[in-house]
Amino acid sequence: MIGGQHIARDEIRSYRLSARLLPATHGVAGGIIDVSSIIDFWHALRGDRSEIRLSCELIGEHQRVTLDDCFAIDEILHRIGPRLLASARDQLGRDRVATFGRLALARHGVQWETRDPIAFEAVDQISLVDTTPVQLFVHAKHRAWPYAKLALAAVPNVLAMLALAAELGYRVRGRELLQLTCS
Repeated sequence: MIGGQHIARDEIRSYRLSARLLPATHGVAGGIIDVSSIIDFWHALRGDRSEIRLSCELIGEHQRVTLDDCFAIDEILHRIGPRLLASARDQLGRDRVATFGRLALARHGVQWETRDPIAFEAVDQISLVDTTPVQLFVHAKHRAWPYAKLALAAVPNVLAMLALAAELGYRVRGRELLQLTCS
């Protein structure tokens, strides 16, 4: 039972993480630019990080449960993460490609949506970037713009995807952005 909602651990088929900065005071309100967003942008340029708040949507066969409690997210991800990673490995072994939403990952390369795939050798890195909110980028070598830029919540089982990418030899960066700092 999670917050009055129930989903059994074995029923969880996937999850979607979202990450946002705290406090959530960014953007435009009433036509006035929020000064804190400018300050956060300045701090990001300097390499300073703000505290990130995670939420997690657990997806089962017939139900969805959303968590925003750090301890609950940490516990659930530690319990279901190995199973979902094993499932991704099985899919890779069976189909030669593991899919994570609209992102396909294989030993020979990466494909996003309907774009032409890029070969393993052409992938510079797969990274999580704190762009307020955290997003997933796939960078190609010798390219200024990323090959793919995805909202974190658009990538099912993102931690399993990053772990599998690292196992396949892709350079993976930014996982520390999703470290749960429960206080």
